[in-house]
Parts: sequence; structure tokens; C-alpha cells
Amino acid sequence: MRKKSLLFFTVLALSMLLALPAFAAPPLTGLTFSVGTLDKAFVSADTVYTLSVPAGTTEVDVTATWDIATVEAYWQVMIENGGNGPLFNGTPQRLAENSFVLPFELQIVTTDIGNNNETTTYSIWIKEQSDAEDILPEEITLDRTELSIDVLDTATLTATILPEDTTDKRVIWSSDVSFIANVDANGKITARQPGTATITVRAVSSPDVKAACTVNVTGDPVGPLLKSLEFRHGNSDNPFLGGSTMTPTFQSNVFMYVLQMLLPGHSAFKVLPVAMNEGDVITVNGKVVESGELSERMDVPFTTDAAQGAQVLITVSDGAMANTYLAVVYNPIDRDDPAWARSDAFPCNNNIGVGTLFTFTLIGASIPFLGKRRKKK
Repeated sequence: MRKKSLLFFTVLALSMLLALPAFAAPPLTGLTFSVGTLDKAFVSADTVYTLSVPAGTTEVDVTATWDIATVEAYWQVMIENGGNGPLFNGTPQRLAENSFVLPFELQIVTTDIGNNNETTTYSIWIKEQSDAEDILPEEITLDRTELSIDVLDTATLTATILPEDTTDKRVIWSSDVSFIANVDANGKITARQPGTATITVRAVSSPDVKAACTVNVTGDPVGPLLKSLEFRHGNSDNPFLGGSTMTPTFQSNVFMYVLQMLLPGHSAFKVLPVAMNEGDVITVNGKVVESGELSERMDVPFTTDAAQGAQVLITVSDGAMANTYLAVVYNPIDRDDPAWARSDAFPCNNNIGVGTLFTFTLIGASIPFLGKRRKKK
């Protein structure tokens, strides 16, 4: 029964993670402008807008707000296209003069510095008001709805917007699993890692108008790999013992894992990566770690939402190409539940009298640089 339960929760955790969108910084809660009219009411999850301003407009102030209670200390909001410098919560910021060569795409980027620099980008297309009635997109079709390509190969999708006399034919391309296949602003797909991804194209002025293509990436991963990857106690540096299960067992060319562990009352961990080839450089969250050495101590958040888990990027590079493994670590225990503090509630290798169930979920991704491989001498 226990094995079936572990298998059930393992599959459930994996399915929840696969259903999640790409990890991103906390969203804005408000976005207002001193002049002009947005095409729709601001909603945090909606990142594309159009701002219509009167002809001859030369000055626009933008004010962004966010919920301080949900944001860590290391978080910032920047105007990356339309100015230079940070936005402050609730404080108007004037856009640069070159923003008024219209139409113009203003980009506001939120960055979670304390969470691997994850970002969310808000795009606001600024245009002059027109007396002519806009003809909005009603349908988008793709030349292909399914595509199979090999690792490192490319392919380009073509989108057709209907009706033909649509006045706004701008679209946005996205991939739900960018480490398998990513897509640029022109619909060019690059295969990065074996697996399946969905490429979606949306109309800027009508985000509900969209089309999708399923991309199956085949072939073997390329570039340097890890030989092994372990997790250790954050305080003692000892291996996790008792009740630990990882599905599947680590393999260098397998990039998705679910790791469930029964642990004593620890809320921190370290990573012990080993490179396949001598001389390859390993970084953990951007900091160099010697092959076979422990990373810095990292905390495990208490949360039932995997998207709020600790994210760890382990990259191995040979100087010409690199592969990156993404680890998401979280602890779903309700600490207000008295059962979690009982030593008999979660049997484990317990030497401090407190048994705690920690769930570690590891998703791996190989992201090769698209450059030439370095020749061996």
C-alpha cells in the first residue's frame, strides 16, 4: 500500500509541475498611465496591452504597483524599452522621449533576483488614437499543427491571421517547455532537448485568438552532462537516509525526475554535482562549484505550490556548449498540523526525535548553446 501511495503522489506531483507555466517573478497588481486609454482593464496575469494616446503626445508617465507582502526583498521592476531605470511601487515614472516614435512597444520587466532572476515581461503597445474603426483578428491558423524535429534542428511556423483586412496583425509566440523547444518572435523553433513542447501563437490585440503546434523533439542530448547529482542535508552535509525514493534513478541523459524523501526535521539542502568529463565547469545558481564538491546551503520553502519552491539551476559547460538541469525543491507540510511533529508520523532515519516528510521534486532540462563545438586538440 505504501509503495502504491508513493507512486500515486509521485505521479501527481509530476503532473502538477508539467501543468505549471514557466516560472516567473511575482506579477504586478496595477499599471496606469497619465494619458491615453488601455484597450482593456489591467489584470495581473495578462501581460499584453495596447495604449491609445492622442496625436502629438510627447509625455507619458507610467505607474506600476505590486503587493509588497508577496514579494521578497530582492525584487525589482524595470523599464527595459521606453526608458532606463527602475520603477518604484506606486511612483509615476516618465517614459523616454524616443518612446513617442509611434507605434512603440513599451516593455516593463519584473525580476525576482532572489529566485534565479526569474522574470515576467509586460508589453504595452503605444499607438496614436484613430477615428477609423479597428478590425480585430478573429482567427489564427498555422501551416502545421504537429512537427517532429531532431535536437539542434530548426523549423519555422507560418501564422495566417483572419480576416485578411485585420488592422492589427501583431502576434506573440511562446513555448510551454522552452528547454525542449523554444520559439523566437518570428515563429522560428529551435529544438533543444528530447521531449514534447507546445508552441502557441496569440494575437496581440485579441489574446483569446490563438493557435498551437505540438513539437516532438527526437534524438540524443548533446553537449557535456553530469555523471551524478546528489542532494545532501543542508546542516550536516550527510546523505539523505531512510525512505528516500527517486523515480527514475539518476541517469545523465534523463532530464526529468521526481524525488520524494522521508527526512528528519531539516529545512535546508545542498547539491553535490559530478561532471562526466574532467575540466567541465559546473555552476549552481550561477556560482562555480567544483565537480564532486557541495554547493552552498539552500532553504526549502514550506509550500504546497511547486511554483513557489526553491529553484536550482545546475549547469555543466565545456566552453563551447552547456547543459542545464533545473531542480525545484519544496516542502508541502502544513506545519500547523500537530501530526507532522510526531516522530512516529513519518518513519525515517530519525536521530532528533522529529519525523518530517519533505518532498523534493527535480525537473531536469538540457539547454545546449547553439554554437560550434570546440575542436579537441
